[in-house]
Amino acid sequence: MTACTSAAWDTAYNAAVAGDTIAFPAGSCSVTMTKDIGKQNLVIQGQGTSSTAITGGFTCTSPNCNGLRVTGIRFITGPALELSGSADASGIRFDHDYFYNGSYFFNFYPNITNTVIDHSTFDTITGSGNYVWGNIPRSSPGFPYPLGSASGGAGVYYEDNTWINMTDAAHLTCQSRGGSRIVVRYNTFNLYAWDPFDAHDNYEGASESGSATWEYYNNVITYSGTGKRIFHMRGGQGVLWNNYVTGDQTGGISFNSYDLCENSCAKGSVGQCSWIIQYSYAWNNKHNCGSLASCDPHNIASCCGSGTTWGPEADCSGGGSNQQLVIGVDYFNTAMPGYNPYPYPHPLTNSDASSPHQPTNLRIIPH
Repeated sequence: MTACTSAAWDTAYNAAVAGDTIAFPAGSCSVTMTKDIGKQNLVIQGQGTSSTAITGGFTCTSPNCNGLRVTGIRFITGPALELSGSADASGIRFDHDYFYNGSYFFNFYPNITNTVIDHSTFDTITGSGNYVWGNIPRSSPGFPYPLGSASGGAGVYYEDNTWINMTDAAHLTCQSRGGSRIVVRYNTFNLYAWDPFDAHDNYEGASESGSATWEYYNNVITYSGTGKRIFHMRGGQGVLWNNYVTGDQTGGISFNSYDLCENSCAKGSVGQCSWIIQYSYAWNNKHNCGSLASCDPHNIASCCGSGTTWGPEADCSGGGSNQQLVIGVDYFNTAMPGYNPYPYPHPLTNSDASSPHQPTNLRIIPH
């Protein structure tokens, strides 16, 4: 592109073929993306987050943008990507980007796998930061699902990112629902939001599936304030381990299910009632860590020697024995037997931690 304008984007996109690189120039622009990205394996590259800034973002109907990579761009207000459609999406990567001053930046609606957001910064998120949905049918979840390396890379991965300047308005920094799968690992968070990490059950969206799987580990969380809930896991199955948090966050890991607590569901039911917390494990999470400003998520064991080990609480008792989450049955304060995390770094990153990147398959398109 020779200019950062909507017309230049349209010209470059129309001329590109699958596998091409479209290079945004330096500058700030408000680009109206009038077309869904409908070409696979495109690379959209800026000149670095201090040079290329876009107000707005991209849309795609799955699976038309499988293999998409977006790198080296500052997104203002967002969303950076609205992904819709009913077909599976895969192979999408956003890396070395900067997401600033938006309500949310990613809305993944279809079932999505082998997708990663890495080495990026989220700054001043003003709403429900990132949504991950899925398309596992509401009536027939297949619990238990394989986790970690056994999952084959299913879901959306957030790794090696930083969240800063997050206020109390930034509710649900990362949330999963609708039959989705999410992995959040090796990130640094600076938060003052209630319920920043959330996995839905079915109760608040009666026509939706709940969250299928969630994995949060090796995250460093500096939290302003005390006594707030950090992890609010309402549905699905997952693991929480090696998450270190500043301050006294007693009660900050909550396993509950609104379906059990408030919707008269019973364990063992099908359909809407089958998305409750189950097969879930939490271990070696710590709070009261003091300052974590210099903590490296890759060396997290050295960061919180005086902290307090922090286990989940089931904060809903339901109405009867079949309406209660029971430790040792539905969730466990121990490591998950046989669990091995998915390979790190994510294979899509190719161990590449620098930006911007030298493009391949680059074609100069006159405008």
